[in-house]
Amino acid sequence: MEKAVEYLKRGDELKMSNRFQRAFEMYLNAMLAVGALLVYSETGMLLGDSSLMRILKDRFPDVFKIIDPYVSALPGYVELGIMRRDLLRLMAKVGMMNLPSSEELG
Repeated sequence: MEKAVEYLKRGDELKMSNRFQRAFEMYLNAMLAVGALLVYSETGMLLGDSSLMRILKDRFPDVFKIIDPYVSALPGYVELGIMRRDLLRLMAKVGMMNLPSSEELG
C-alpha cells in the first residue's frame, strides 16, 4: 500500500506546484492502486485497469463508485480537492492502516 501513499504524496506536491494534470494522474494512480490491492487480497490476481474495474464493479460496488467517475474524467474538469478527499475516503474504506497524518501530507 506504500505505492498508493507515494502517489498521494506526489499528487499533493504536484498540486502545490500548479501541475494539476499530473496531480490528477497521481491521485488516479493511487485510487487504482488501492483498488488493485483490494482485488489482489481477495483473488490473488493482479489485473490491468479495465479488468480491475470490472471486478470492482461486480465485487466491490462501493469502491467502484468512488473510482469510476475519475477513470473517464478529463483532468481539467476535476476538482482536485474533492478527488483527494475521495481518495482518502477510499483508503479509509478499505481499511488502510498507517495512513500519513494530515501534517505529513501538507
